Amino acid sequence: MYCRNCGNELKDSDKFCDNCGASRFGTNNDTKINNVQVANETQTDLFVYVALSLFLPIIGLILSIITKDEKPKAAKAGLIISTAVLVLAILLIIFITLALSGGSFN
Repeated sequence: MYCRNCGNELKDSDKFCDNCGASRFGTNNDTKINNVQVANETQTDLFVYVALSLFLPIIGLILSIITKDEKPKAAKAGLIISTAVLVLAILLIIFITLALSGGSFN
């Protein structure tokens, strides 16, 4: 049997080509495509979570502003909690961005 990638002769016991390292059973292209698809799905899921983490505290801030005359104590508590959650969400976004970029903004 010969390597599909480089044509090197393979022994029956070989799982990979000694010359180029290609798999005897096919190429790694399917694995690479699957990895890209998983990465794209992960980034899409991440975008949804980030959007929700920013959207919900903003709704809380708006509701706090609307109800400040009717229930001032509840509005103040809602404003504090929403602001804290929004700041945490922004910090989380910065942390995730750093982690995905390899630890730096470059």
